Amino acid sequence: MGLLDRFRRRPDESSGHHDEDAFDAATLEAAVADLWQPCVLLRPTGEAPSRASGSHVGGHPWMPPGSAWPTDPAGRPLVFVGQFDLGDLPRLPDFPDTGLLQWFVRADDTHGLTFDDQAGRVGFAVRWFSETSGDSSAAPSDPVPDRTDPDAGWDLFPMEVGADGPIAVAGVAARCLPRFVAVPDDRHPLLRRYATQLGEDPDDLDFVWEEYVAGPSSPLDVGRGSMLGGAAAFTQFDPRGTGAYAAADDPAGRQLVQLDADEFGGWGDLGIAHLFGDPGALAHGDTSSITYHWDCS
Repeated sequence: MGLLDRFRRRPDESSGHHDEDAFDAATLEAAVADLWQPCVLLRPTGEAPSRASGSHVGGHPWMPPGSAWPTDPAGRPLVFVGQFDLGDLPRLPDFPDTGLLQWFVRADDTHGLTFDDQAGRVGFAVRWFSETSGDSSAAPSDPVPDRTDPDAGWDLFPMEVGADGPIAVAGVAARCLPRFVAVPDDRHPLLRRYATQLGEDPDDLDFVWEEYVAGPSSPLDVGRGSMLGGAAAFTQFDPRGTGAYAAADDPAGRQLVQLDADEFGGWGDLGIAHLFGDPGALAHGDTSSITYHWDCS
């Protein structure tokens, strides 16, 4: 029996009556109608980028002539994760319509992430270019600085895809659902009914939501994985509202980019990495609100 069959409204075969507590996919859709968030799914094309300023992971970033490669406080080159051309991706509310966002992380055994009161504020760099019509000093396939940490003795490039060369990224307009913590209490009775129909524990609503409504077993067309904007997913916990991270409902706590190991590999064991920040500030060239996080299972 498929998932849809498990909760599709159907007659009670023994009595000939409808089960009034049952509900179908349309009912579930209506119950979450006000919770959808727009996002742009980021998917590797398997092809090399066609231009230096295009969206891609790995390889060499677009760099204007004369610009220097970003380094850590010790002067070691950071690792280029990827870049995202907002002018060539589907539009998102509040996000800039054009511009190039680049992401770098420190080459160490935690990919730049720290675990003190500076977590999210150090160990990475972002660059924002509002205009990329000029030439680049390098092509995406050109060599990049050595990615080996001399203290660790191995290559610490954080993503498997793109490690052997740049991979172009395509964007798909989609919608996603928030994590269970943001679900209004008035939806809980419906979720309990849904859990009962699915044979799950009606008191474990967090699991029911994350698996069967917003997650991989949902009958709804929910955007998941790597994305611009949208709702953040975590393998362990949401850091926002702690330490240097702005709260999730603060403009600076919005998700800018999420890179998931499902599409891009790396980030530890099935990990997910994030850039959080105010997209409105980014539109004005202000990257000061941006923080960085990743976790893995």
